[in-house]
Amino acid sequence: MENTETILVTGATGLIGRRLIPVLLASGKSLVVLSRRPDKAAELGNGIRVVRALDELPSSTVLSGIVHLAGEPVAAKLWSAKRKQELTRSRAELPRQIGEWIAAAQQPPRVWLNASAIGWYGTPADPEQEFTEKDASGHGFAAELCAHIEASAEQALAAQSGSSLPRLVQLRIGLVLAPPIEGGYLASLAKPVKLFVGAVLGDGKQWQSWIHIDDAVRALVRCLDDATLQGPVNLTAPHPERASTLMKELGGALNRPVLFRVPKGLLRMAAGEMADDLLLTSQRVLPHRLLEHNFEFGYPRLKEALSHLLARR
Repeated sequence: MENTETILVTGATGLIGRRLIPVLLASGKSLVVLSRRPDKAAELGNGIRVVRALDELPSSTVLSGIVHLAGEPVAAKLWSAKRKQELTRSRAELPRQIGEWIAAAQQPPRVWLNASAIGWYGTPADPEQEFTEKDASGHGFAAELCAHIEASAEQALAAQSGSSLPRLVQLRIGLVLAPPIEGGYLASLAKPVKLFVGAVLGDGKQWQSWIHIDDAVRALVRCLDDATLQGPVNLTAPHPERASTLMKELGGALNRPVLFRVPKGLLRMAAGEMADDLLLTSQRVLPHRLLEHNFEFGYPRLKEALSHLLARR
């Protein structure tokens, strides 16, 4: 009888993690969850082993894979100089620790999925530019932070030697759309729309690269299982939409008009650097690697994705 594969997951109580855990359990995998909230993590499923720190896992532990999703929320607070330093430091710490654990492991895992974001591509000079995994890191703090996250994992493995190092997949995750009851980006948009105060940010021409949460989870599992997927992988739907279109479709799905716009100047006054890097930037990111590997999206178009997600509210 084959041994059950064991996967280590960080960030299991987050938006994607909460969906990923039951899928992995249903596939017969054994799970170790690294969490600062052990009570919450233990509620995700029966038989999950929860640890607070990697040093609770002895080097004899055999992991087949690591899914690193944890990270301080980038948009939770305004980007002061101190805040940016905190984000940079915290985002590099856990990949470094994972690398140290792999170096000490008697049997290294086969694969390590490291969560980054499409912020990697930065603020483009041409807002119509399309990006694939072949494009270099862009400009702005979000791009610098994503490059730092990816480099931390790469450096952690580069410091080691041997042919048994894990296959590293850098997950560049777009705007994950989930049922509003689960939280996330769609919840933040849907609430004001329901209250008739939904608004388009800026001129609404900026491209937004989104992905249905079901497709995000399926893509994660594919990256775990497919030995030919390595390096950067964009987790976005194949059809990005402009911000104004997203709000129009959301308003239509909720039977509410979206009548307002928030001027760029006002956003910059309120959010500073974050406004240009996250709210107003145009990122037209395509999932080239997934499509190249014949990954089939369940929800490639925004209208169908919203219809499905909001029907479950």
